[in-house]
Amino acid sequence: MRSALAAAALLAACADGTGAELDLSGEWNLNSGVLRVNADAGSLVGLAVGDVRLTLTHGSLGLSGHTAEGRLVSTIPQAYFIDSDLVGVVANGEVRGDSIFFDVVFAEYPPHRFRGRATNELLRGTVTILADGSPRGGEFWATRR
Repeated sequence: MRSALAAAALLAACADGTGAELDLSGEWNLNSGVLRVNADAGSLVGLAVGDVRLTLTHGSLGLSGHTAEGRLVSTIPQAYFIDSDLVGVVANGEVRGDSIFFDVVFAEYPPHRFRGRATNELLRGTVTILADGSPRGGEFWATRR
């Protein structure tokens, strides 16, 4: 009886995109909502990332990978384009069930910490910019390319 219940639980976990069948390897299209960060002289700046190519490798040691392309846009106090080549490395990547944890260390910007949930087609959760002693954040989402 117990083995039948365990098998049923495993099948249910696999059927909804979690558990043993979760494979996050491949290319993703990464976006974020507005992330509010402190700038010089205490002013507040809003940043958003869009269409960043996130390449992940999901193996027995967790998540690794890199970023490229995409855009970084300032939204506060006024909208303007900042950068179009967001090169970075994925670090500290873990997958526990359908929960994901990873950092992206960008070449020219402060590291970003991502925490959330995953299916084989969607990553979604919160992102925090690790800068200036007062981390700020917002939401992120990524879909398969």
